[in-house]
Amino acid sequence: MHLLPLELHILVQSFLEPRDIISLRMTSKLLYLSTQQRTVWLTALHRVCEDHALFEPSFPTKNMSTKELEYAALSPARVSARMKKGLNETKIAPWKDQPFRALLSENLNRVTLRVIPGGRYLLTGSIGVGVSLWDLGTNPTSEMPKVPMATTIVRNIGLIDTSPTSDGLGILVTTYFVDDGFSTHIIVYEIYPSAAQPQFCRKGELNLNGMNMIHSLTGYHFVSLDQNCMLTFWDIKYNKSFTWDAPFEIEEVRNYF
Repeated sequence: MHLLPLELHILVQSFLEPRDIISLRMTSKLLYLSTQQRTVWLTALHRVCEDHALFEPSFPTKNMSTKELEYAALSPARVSARMKKGLNETKIAPWKDQPFRALLSENLNRVTLRVIPGGRYLLTGSIGVGVSLWDLGTNPTSEMPKVPMATTIVRNIGLIDTSPTSDGLGILVTTYFVDDGFSTHIIVYEIYPSAAQPQFCRKGELNLNGMNMIHSLTGYHFVSLDQNCMLTFWDIKYNKSFTWDAPFEIEEVRNYF
C-alpha cells in the first residue's frame, strides 16, 4: 500500500470510518501524512453527517481548519465512547456546563426545546413568546448567544417538531396553537440558518378538529393523530391533506412506543 500514489490513499480513506482513519495514521509515516490531507476529513465529515442524519450546514466547512474538520468528524465516536463508559454510572457529567438565558414563558411546562442534529442550532418555543432559532456555535468553547438568530412574528404558538428541507440546507419547523374550540392549528415554517438574514417563512397551515396528541414530521410529510382518533396525513409541499378514522385507540399507540 505504501507504493500507492497519494490520490489512491485518499480514495481508500474515503470509505473508512473516522476512527479507522486515525488507526491507519499510526501505522507509518507515509500514511500519517496522507491522513493529514484536508480532503480526507471533508469527506469523512460529509459521510458522518449522512450516516448520523446530522444537519450539515451546522459545520461551516469552508472556514474550518483540517483539525476542526477532524474533531467534528470524530464527534459521534467520542459521544458513543463517553456513553458506553458511563453505562454503569447513574449520571454522566457534561463535558462543559454553560448558562443559557433565553426569553421564554414563565410557565416552564409550556416551553419546548429542540436541538437540531449537529448540535449547533437550537429551537425554543413557548406560548406568548413564539419560536426562536439560536446559534450555539461550532465548538464547545463558543459563548452562549444573548439574542436569537430569528423569531416568529406570531407569538401565541408552540413548537412541535423539526425536519430538514429537501435541499438539506434549511429547517422545517412545525408549530401549533389551540383555539377556544379546542381545535389545533398546525403552522409550518421554513428557515435557512446560513442565510445572511435568517427568517421564518410560513409554508402552510393545517386545521385539526381536535387536539393533536401524537404526530410525526418527515420531510414535507406531517402525520397527526388527534384526541378523536382521527388520523391526518398532510403533504406540506402541495398543501393537501387526508383524514380518516384511525383503526386503533390512542392508548394502543402509546403502549407500543
